[in-house]
Amino acid sequence: MLIGLVVFSHWILDFVSHPMWPSVQPDLPLLFAGSPTVGLGLWRSHGGAIAGELLLLVFSVVI
Repeated sequence: MLIGLVVFSHWILDFVSHPMWPSVQPDLPLLFAGSPTVGLGLWRSHGGAIAGELLLLVFSVVI
């Protein structure tokens, strides 16, 4: 169960960070190769990426 949650949480974090703009196609498939691709594009925002990384670091230390 724990491994499944870790894998799912990794996909959620990838969804937040992968691109989603007309100039940069999303590259995170929903299921397998050839399925629709998604992403919110957090990595395009330097401040947002740093804030996200720091939030994850603090959360990990607390756990």
